[in-house]
Amino acid sequence: PAVPAYESVEQGAFVVSEPPSTEVSVAEPEAEVPIAARGYQSADDYPPPMMSSAEDDAELVEIFSSEATELLEALDTALDTWQNGDEGEAIREIQRTLHTLKGGARMASIHAMGEVAHDMETHVNDILMRGECPDSNAFRAMRHELERLQAMHGRLQRGQAVQRVGQRERLGG
Repeated sequence: PAVPAYESVEQGAFVVSEPPSTEVSVAEPEAEVPIAARGYQSADDYPPPMMSSAEDDAELVEIFSSEATELLEALDTALDTWQNGDEGEAIREIQRTLHTLKGGARMASIHAMGEVAHDMETHVNDILMRGECPDSNAFRAMRHELERLQAMHGRLQRGQAVQRVGQRERLGG
């Protein structure tokens, strides 16, 4: 039931008035094209970020950079733990960390770093889906990707551009 609103009138007298209309019009959302159908082959293909200002962009990059420091350290530790034979929690930590790193990089419009994190995440998931125990080559490839992420993060902290160099690489398994 509607609750009447009261308006003040001269000398403290009040008058009951009708409450404002609460009808809201909602536009139908447009159908979104799946990312896979957009034809993005590399980080360079992504559309420019839709930011409200350069200040917002710089703030997101700063927040991401701070978070990435902790994420990369956690990823390094979890990779060591997995390589030393303790799979359970280490694998979950690797998956969680890579997913968070990928999302944060993309949110901050650092697509090259997000793409490398995505590739590494895909490689880890492929190993797990095949039920394989990674060999030294697989760990070497994952370590290489971690080093690339660390190098990108270092450039980001120095205020330099973060780009993915060369052709899109796939990790060996």
